[in-house]
Amino acid sequence: MSLNNGAETMEVSMLEPDIVVAIRRLQGLGHGVRGIERILGINRKTVRRWLGGPVIRRQQRP
Repeated sequence: MSLNNGAETMEVSMLEPDIVVAIRRLQGLGHGVRGIERILGINRKTVRRWLGGPVIRRQQRP
């Protein structure tokens, strides 16, 4: 899915809620971005994006 914010376009990908919870839990346990990347097998840029964003709430499916 892409969001069009005026002149810039941002790609938004869906990540399973359990993975997001795991990212935040591992950070709370003292793991760095690269450690989380290795443990979960996801890209470190994805980890950074989810750590830098707001708290994730459950999405309501239509």
